[in-house]
Amino acid sequence: MVEKLLELIEGENPRRPFTDEELAGRMKVHRERIMELRMQAGIPDSRERLRRALIPEFRQLSAARPGLSERAMTAALNQMGYEVSRYLVKRLREELSRERSGEALGSGDTLGGGDTLGGGDTLGIRGPFGGGDALVSEAAPSGAKSSERGKSAPGGSAWEGGEEDVFCGVIGFDGGLKNQINQAKAAVLYPPSGLNTLIIGASGSGKTFLAETMYRFALQKKVLEAGAPFVVFNCADYAENPQLLISQLFGYVKGAFSGAKENKRGLVEEADGGILFLDEVHRLPNEGQELLFYLLDKGEFRRLGDSGPPRRVKVRVIAATTENPESSLLLTFRRRIPMIISMPCLKERPIEERYVIIRTFLGREARQIRRQLVVEWPVVAALLTYPCGGNVGQLRSDIQVLCAEAFLASVSMGRPKVRIKAEQLKGALEDSRGSSGAVSARIPGFGRDLTITPEGGSDEGTEAADCAEAESLYQLIETAFEELGGRELGQEEVLEQVQSRINRYLNLPEPGQDCPSKTSLETFVENMVDRRLVEATRRGIDLAKREFPRLQDDLYSLLAIHLEAVLNNLKAGSYSASADTARIRRENSREYQVALAMVAQISKELDAAIPVEEAARITVYLKTFRSRIQSRPKRIRVIILTHGQVGVSMAEVVNAVMDMDLAVGVAMGLTESYQVALNRVIELAGVVDEGKGILLLVDMGSLTEIGDAVMEKTGIPVRSIARVDTLMALDAVRRASLEDASLDEVAQAIRWSQGFPAEPARTGEGLKPALITVCLTGEGNARRLKGYLESSVLNASDDIAIFEIGLLNAQRQREEIDRIRREYHILAITGTMDPEVPGIPFYPMGYVFSSQGLLALMGLISEYQGQKTSLIDVVRPELILFEPEPTITKNEIIDGLCASMETAGAVTDGFLLSVYKREMMGSTCMTQEKIAVPHGDSAFVTKPAIAVAKLAKPVVWSEDNVADLVFLFAFDNSCRKYAEKFSQLTEEKQRISNIRGARSKEEILKYLNF
Repeated sequence: MVEKLLELIEGENPRRPFTDEELAGRMKVHRERIMELRMQAGIPDSRERLRRALIPEFRQLSAARPGLSERAMTAALNQMGYEVSRYLVKRLREELSRERSGEALGSGDTLGGGDTLGGGDTLGIRGPFGGGDALVSEAAPSGAKSSERGKSAPGGSAWEGGEEDVFCGVIGFDGGLKNQINQAKAAVLYPPSGLNTLIIGASGSGKTFLAETMYRFALQKKVLEAGAPFVVFNCADYAENPQLLISQLFGYVKGAFSGAKENKRGLVEEADGGILFLDEVHRLPNEGQELLFYLLDKGEFRRLGDSGPPRRVKVRVIAATTENPESSLLLTFRRRIPMIISMPCLKERPIEERYVIIRTFLGREARQIRRQLVVEWPVVAALLTYPCGGNVGQLRSDIQVLCAEAFLASVSMGRPKVRIKAEQLKGALEDSRGSSGAVSARIPGFGRDLTITPEGGSDEGTEAADCAEAESLYQLIETAFEELGGRELGQEEVLEQVQSRINRYLNLPEPGQDCPSKTSLETFVENMVDRRLVEATRRGIDLAKREFPRLQDDLYSLLAIHLEAVLNNLKAGSYSASADTARIRRENSREYQVALAMVAQISKELDAAIPVEEAARITVYLKTFRSRIQSRPKRIRVIILTHGQVGVSMAEVVNAVMDMDLAVGVAMGLTESYQVALNRVIELAGVVDEGKGILLLVDMGSLTEIGDAVMEKTGIPVRSIARVDTLMALDAVRRASLEDASLDEVAQAIRWSQGFPAEPARTGEGLKPALITVCLTGEGNARRLKGYLESSVLNASDDIAIFEIGLLNAQRQREEIDRIRREYHILAITGTMDPEVPGIPFYPMGYVFSSQGLLALMGLISEYQGQKTSLIDVVRPELILFEPEPTITKNEIIDGLCASMETAGAVTDGFLLSVYKREMMGSTCMTQEKIAVPHGDSAFVTKPAIAVAKLAKPVVWSEDNVADLVFLFAFDNSCRKYAEKFSQLTEEKQRISNIRGARSKEEILKYLNF
C-alpha cells in the first residue's frame, strides 16, 4: 500500500496536494491508515508538501511585484493554481518581513507542518481561534499555538502592557458570566502555579474563548512570562487512532513504532512554561488520561517508547468538554483538576447580552463588506428568541449566512445598502418570526430596524482569522457573481449557483439535503459508485419523499448500486428489460408514477437514457421501503431468556441491527429458582404482549417448560424454542415483524431453519455449500454483494459457491432456488429483500456490511464445515508465559507475549504497536471470566498463533477489570475456526478452572486440546 500512496503523491498537483482524507478516499481505506502509512514512509502531511511549493513561489512573486496589495497577491496565487486566503498572504508577508530581519522563513516550526498555514484542511481559512466558541472577537494571543501539530497563532503581545482587565472586553463579564470569570481569574492567580481547570459547556457556549482569555489574563498579570506558549489540541482530531493521539501529545523516540525514524517533541513539551488547552478532552482514551494524570501530579512524562528517565515540564492545563465529566473522565484525572467552570447556554444568558453579541457579529460583517447593513426588526427579534442549539457559535454562523445572502442580493441589484429581510428567515429562525412580544422593551431601538455602519458597527476588535474568513467569503461572492454574470445565464440561475457556492464554503447542506451519519453500506457506495450517480440518486429519493415522506433513507444506497449496474449493462449492450411492467404498474399506480418522475429526473441529470422499464423496478423498491416502516397495530413479541446476561445483550444487538424493539432480554441468575424465573416471565409477558402472542427463545431445553406455564397462567399464546443464539434471534425478530405472520408460522419456520444446516454434507450426501445474493434484477446489488462476500468473508480454501438471483419474477425465482437446492446446500440468502424461503436464514444487505454481519456469516460457514479444530494447533510451549513475578504489569505482559511471537516468527515488528492501538480503543477483558484477549492487526501476522499468560495474581487490565489469564491472538482471515474454538473454551467453566490450576505449561496444553 505504501507504493500506491507514493504513486498518488508523486502524481499530485504540488499546489493543491491531497489531504489525508482525499488520499483515504482514493485508496478506499480509513484516514488513520493513511496517517500510519505516511509516518511509515516518512511522507510529510499535505500542509508541509504545500509549503515546499508555495514559499519559493511566494518569494519570487513578492520580489517581482513588490507593490501588490494583499488582495491582488491572493488573486495572483490562486490564478497560479493555489487555494489561499488573504489572511494566509498576510501571514506569509509577515514571515517574509521577519526573514529579511534575519529570521528564517519556512524553517523549524514557523510554517512546518502547517503551523501558520491556518487550521483544518482548508489552508488559511480558519485560524486556531476562529471556531464557533467565540463570545466576542479579540486579537489572538501572543505565542499561541494550535494543533493538528501546534499552529502558531497571529498577533503580538498587546495585552501585556495594558491596564484594563482583559476580561472587561468579554460580553457579560459583570452579568451572565460574572461567576465564571471570577473562577477563571482565581484559577490563573492562585499561588504558586495556578489551578488546572476544566471548562464544561455545550458546543458553542464559549469554552475555547474563555481559555484564550485566561491565557491573555495570565500574560497581563505577568503570571506567565512574555511570549509563553498557548498550545491548543483537539483530542477529537485523533480519536479514531488513540496511539497517534498520545504520540502527538507526548512525542515519541526513534524506533517507538514503524515509521518513527527520529525523535519527535510532543505538544506537552511545546507548552512548557505556558498553557496546554485540551479541547474535547473526553475523547482522550483512558491511557492518555492516566499519562496526563501523571504529568499533572508529578510534572513529569515520557515520550512514547522512551525507557529513560522522565522529562520535566512546567505546564498549566485547561481542558474543555461537552460531556458529563463523571461519566466520561477517569476519577484519577478529575481529582487533579480542582477548578471546574460551567459555561451557560445562550438561552440562559440575559437577553440584553444576547443583543450585544448579535450587534458585535453584525458589526464585524459590516466592516468586511464595507457597506451599511440594515436588519429588519423581525429578523432582530428572531435572532434574539430562536432556540439556538449551537449557542454563540451557531448564532455567529446563522448571522453570517443571513449577511452573505443579503450581500448577494445587494450585489446582484446594484444597491449600496445590504438589507437583511424577514423573508430570508428559514428553519428555526422562521419559526421564531413574529416573536417580538417576547423581546424586552429594554433592548435599544425596540421595534425598529437595526442599522450598522462599517465605521461604527461595533467597538470590539476583530480577530485576524475571523476577518480573513469573512472577507474571503464576501470576496468569493463578488468573484462568483462577476464570473457567472459574464455567461449566458438568467438572473435566477446566477443567484442559485452563487448560493450553492456559499453553501459549500460554509459547509451548509443544499436545500432539501440531509446530512445523516454514514453507515458502512453508505460508505461502501460512496467509495465504489460514481459520485454523480450517487448525488443524482439522492435527489431522486428526495423527489420521491415529496409523495412518500416516510420513505426509508437507506434506499438511496441500494438504488445507486442498482442504477450503476443498469448503466454499465447499457454501455456493454447487455441490458435486459425483464420486469413485468404492466402488472407492477397496475398494482402500484402511485409508486409507479413517482418512479417515472425519478427515472426522468435522474436521466436528465446524468445525460443518460435510463429505460422506462426501470420505473417498474424502482416501483418495487419504493413499495418495499415504504412498507417497512408502516406501523403495525399488533406484533409478535420475542422474549430471550438465558442464564446470565447473554439474553439481554442478544436482545440489544438484535434490536439495534434490525432497528426494531420487538426483542426483550431476561437474565436468569445461575442460582435463581425456576419459580422465581417463571414469575418474572409471567409479569413481563403481560406487559409486552400486543395481541399476537409471544415467541420465547431459551438457552436450555428445560426452560421451554416456562412457555407452557406462562400460557397456562396468562392465556397469552406462547411458543418456545431452545438453544438460542444471535442468528436465531435475528431470524425470529425478522419473521415476527412481518405483517401477516402468525405465531405458529414463525415458530415452525425457525425450527426448520435450525434443523436445516445439519442435512446434506454431514449426512454423506456430498452436496457443496452455497450462498445466494438477491436483488430485484440479480445484477446490481446482488453482484456487488457477491464481490464483497468473496473479498471479505470467504477464503481461497473455502469451496463455497455464490449465486445471484433476481426477485422480479417470483415463479422464476422459486424455480432457480429449487434448482440450486438440488445441487447445493444453501447456507444463507442475503440481499436487498427477503424472498421468504422456508428453512434458509436471510441476512439484510446492510447487516452483512456491518462487523456483526460478517462475523455471523463466518460463524455459519465454520459451523457447516465442521472441521476438527484444536487450540494446540496454534499454541506452543514457547508461547506460554507461566506464572511470572506477581509485580508484573499489563504492558510487561503484552510486551513479553509479543516478543515470544516475534521470536517464533508468527508476527512482524509492527504487531506490538497494533496491539497497543487496539487496547486504546476499549477494554479487551472479559469481565466476568477475568480473561483478557488482546489482539493486533492481521497485516502483521505471518502465521496464526496464540500466546498465553497464566498469572499467579490478577493484574489490572482496564478500569474496574482484572485478569489472571491472558490469550494474545495473532489471527488473519483464515483463523475464524480458532476464534470459534476459543469461544467454546470460555463457555466450559471447568476447563477454564483447570487451566487456572495448572502446575506447568504442559498441563495448560493438555486442557487446551479438546
